[in-house]
Amino acid sequence: MSSATATIAPLASSDPDLAQQLSAMSHKIDQLHQQVNHLYQRSVALEELKDELVHIAKDAMGALQVELSEVEHEFNTDAIVHLLRKAVRSTPRLIRLFETLETAQDLMDEVGPLSKEVVRDLVDRLQLWEERGYFRVARGGVQLLDRVAEHATEEDIAGLADNITRILDTVKQTTQPEMLQLARSAAGVLQKKNGGAPPPVGLFGMVKAMRDPEVQAGMGVLVELLRHVAHDDRERETK
Repeated sequence: MSSATATIAPLASSDPDLAQQLSAMSHKIDQLHQQVNHLYQRSVALEELKDELVHIAKDAMGALQVELSEVEHEFNTDAIVHLLRKAVRSTPRLIRLFETLETAQDLMDEVGPLSKEVVRDLVDRLQLWEERGYFRVARGGVQLLDRVAEHATEEDIAGLADNITRILDTVKQTTQPEMLQLARSAAGVLQKKNGGAPPPVGLFGMVKAMRDPEVQAGMGVLVELLRHVAHDDRERETK
């Protein structure tokens, strides 16, 4: 390139237009030279890449041949063809399966945040129950059932089942406000007050106490209670 420029230099000095044309031509030649050099470098890189790919392909084919040689005796062309046919026939089912999976994924995306809220609320509720002692009561109930199952016979359980309605009625009646007040009053009388028990009452004391309307009302309740107890005993003896 430098020798050509040196050769045309005397001509360019005699004609300015020719000098401008020769300069432009020289610039274009330089650009062509750069492009050719760039293409040459790319071709060299492609050649190196081709060599690497050929080497990798040879290694892969060698490894594939080794793997196939191990299952060569199990390879069956008919089985492969049957599998391909079955896959072609099952294409509509596979499409429906993928659509179902997409629908399920969309559902999980929508339900996911809700499930997190439900789990968080459940954990908070369980913690509240633990603080209130519900689980402790439940464990006590399980222990109670274990003892009942250990000591109660099948006949006892059957009798309890037959009389459960009566038991519930009795519990319902005994938990009425009047009965609870009566039990509270009786407990208060039986307990020691001010460090001492109620004073003893003799025959004259009882006669004197009978003049008290409250004592008379209590005696009436007691007599009525004794009457019902005797009546129930008579009915059981009759049966």
